[in-house]
Amino acid sequence: SRLLSDWKMERVFQLYWYSGQREQRQTARLTIDTHSHHWEEDPREDPSSPGKRRPAVEMTIRTKWAGATISWNGTDPFF
Repeated sequence: SRLLSDWKMERVFQLYWYSGQREQRQTARLTIDTHSHHWEEDPREDPSSPGKRRPAVEMTIRTKWAGATISWNGTDPFF
């Protein structure tokens, strides 16, 4: 609830994500940085490249925070 009511909590936060798919063995911990800058992104990653697939959870997060960077903290992103 603090995430939605306190703008300072909105800067960087953890999201624990469980998709419900049988392949997922444990909850994924995502780190969301809502105020990241373009120079903080992974240089190998080109978000504007056509055909670049993003997990649905990332696309959902970016409906609120368009420029957010999302770290899967070593977990392979699942779709």
